[in-house]
Amino acid sequence: MGIFLDNFHKIYQNGNYKREVIEMVTRMEYLQKLLDWKDEKVIKVITGIRRCGKSTLLLQYQEHLKEQGIDIALAVVKVGEDPASAVYVRNKEKACEYVGIKSITYALKEETTQEELLELIDKLNADKEINGILVQLPLPKHLDETEVLNRIDSKKDVDGFHAMNSGRLMNGQPSFVPCEETFLPCTPAGIVELIKRTGVEISGKECVVIGRSNIVGKPMAMLMLKENATVTIAHSRTKDLKEVTKR
Repeated sequence: MGIFLDNFHKIYQNGNYKREVIEMVTRMEYLQKLLDWKDEKVIKVITGIRRCGKSTLLLQYQEHLKEQGIDIALAVVKVGEDPASAVYVRNKEKACEYVGIKSITYALKEETTQEELLELIDKLNADKEINGILVQLPLPKHLDETEVLNRIDSKKDVDGFHAMNSGRLMNGQPSFVPCEETFLPCTPAGIVELIKRTGVEISGKECVVIGRSNIVGKPMAMLMLKENATVTIAHSRTKDLKEVTKR
């Protein structure tokens, strides 16, 4: 039923939508040639702006928050000066502002130590005014990403990267938050939503996920299994990728 590319979302790093859509199509055409797909109809570019409207879901949540009188605060931690990370953080700040969520960004220096970063996370975990914590990836090479992500209170882990939330996703269990599902990595969850909005029936389809990262590839596969797709995960060691992607 098509192919999902792990880390393909990186094409949106510089925020130039028009140019990046062109780049996305170019990459898909390259992939078509690489995998020797003869049928051009195999490729279908799904754009979220067209399918969902830029603000449809945001407006729904905005109204829900107003009706419930809920005040929510998101803490975003960025370490270093990675250009792509800076764009992602700014976009998150804008999205929070749009729906009335308080966003607090902690921009730490490149040389921040593991101990200093963990100390900040502990502080945010204990802060009752903070509902969600997000550590922007990638971190500088001298920092232990796994330890940092698992230090976040799993109930505040909005990215869904904590081992507890990853495990609950694997087992299909609900989260600690009453009446809510497990925190899900946003890119895979967004892909599932986009596919559903195209009208494609996922159940029973063959699905090939290229990439096995903890951020996109693995959770993408789990979410497609939840939708009753038959999933194959391909990666750098997969033999005869062309044939695998033709399923």
